Amino acid sequence: GIIFDQYVAKWIKNGLLGVCCIYVCDLFMPVMWQVGITWISIIVTALLGIPGVIIMYLINIIKNF
Repeated sequence: GIIFDQYVAKWIKNGLLGVCCIYVCDLFMPVMWQVGITWISIIVTALLGIPGVIIMYLINIIKNF
């Protein structure tokens, strides 16, 4: 029970931190590079953390390049 709670708390923390990072980055990025806050972006950042945010932006930039 305790180990499961620690993982869930870590995923929630990573998800919230990722949403904040995406929000701040979207304020300064050009419109075509913005990722946006969706369920997919929340799940990716919850599982991968900040590297997930970076990966999503790189994929989006390459896709629109």
